[in-house]
Amino acid sequence: MFSRLISYLSIALCSFYLTACSGPETAQEVSVTFVKSAYTADVKKTLDCIDFSSADKEDVEDLESKKLVEGKLSQVLPEKQKEIEKEAGGVKEIQAVESVFNKDMTQADVKVEVVFNGRLKGKTSTIEPVRLVKTKQGWKVKIK
Repeated sequence: MFSRLISYLSIALCSFYLTACSGPETAQEVSVTFVKSAYTADVKKTLDCIDFSSADKEDVEDLESKKLVEGKLSQVLPEKQKEIEKEAGGVKEIQAVESVFNKDMTQADVKVEVVFNGRLKGKTSTIEPVRLVKTKQGWKVKIK
């Protein structure tokens, strides 16, 4: 009886762990993760959200493009994060506010609202448009 209870608890804990550690799955979740990681200058997480599949082969990543984007993000994101911290006191909240999908649900345009603690260039919030494509790895941000 005790070993059966331990087995059930182990299964429950493993299920909880796998659910808690899974990445973003919906277009809205990926959009919010992408914008959050960009605003916090998390280059690795930002890159993980982007579709780098080769134009002619969906299964193959275009490593040259990925390295180029990584270099640019490594320069730009920390500067923008410092600017937002200094001028607006950082980010208060990030949420998806609108989603539009194509007919076959393989592409999405998601508007993500970023609310600041203060004002950034006179605004308390901004809308970040995010275009996504559904790949074999799930929803990814389309930058091409």
